[in-house]
Order: sequence, then structure tokens, then C-alpha cells
Amino acid sequence: FAEDLKYLGSTLFPVAAWTSAGTGAAKIDEKRCLAYRNQLCTACYSACPLEPKAIQLRNYRYPRIMEERCNGCGDCIKVCLAPVPAITV
Repeated sequence: FAEDLKYLGSTLFPVAAWTSAGTGAAKIDEKRCLAYRNQLCTACYSACPLEPKAIQLRNYRYPRIMEERCNGCGDCIKVCLAPVPAITV
């Protein structure tokens, strides 16, 4: 069981939810993402530290990763409110 979990900063995540942060652009799993499941959520957008942000909101609601901007920091994974994070890096 312990090998199925991994820390990202001080937060524990299922290994299946992400690879190692900082290795590439983030990806959003629309099946897991709360915004794509008709729930209001912009946590990942708000958490993106970049300016301009690497996450844009389509129709002011649906997050989309701008891969050319994303540095793979993983901040969006840390704040994802889905039961299993909808974002991987």
C-alpha cells in the first residue's frame, strides 16, 4: 500500500495520479476534473504561479493547459479537489 502513495511537497498522492513533477507539461484528465463534471472549480487555474498562466479557462470554466507555458511545477496537482487528482505532470 505504501508504494502506491508518493509525496509531492508535503501532500501525499496516489502514484497513479501523477508521475514526478517538474518533468514536463501538465495534462488534465477530463473524466476526473470537477469542472468537466459540471461542478464549479477553478483551483488549478488559481494555483498556477506563472504569468501569463499556463492554465487557461475555456468559457470561463473549463481548464486547459497551455503546454508551451507549463513548467511542470506541480502546484495545480497539489490543489486539485477531485478525489484522485485530475492533473498529471
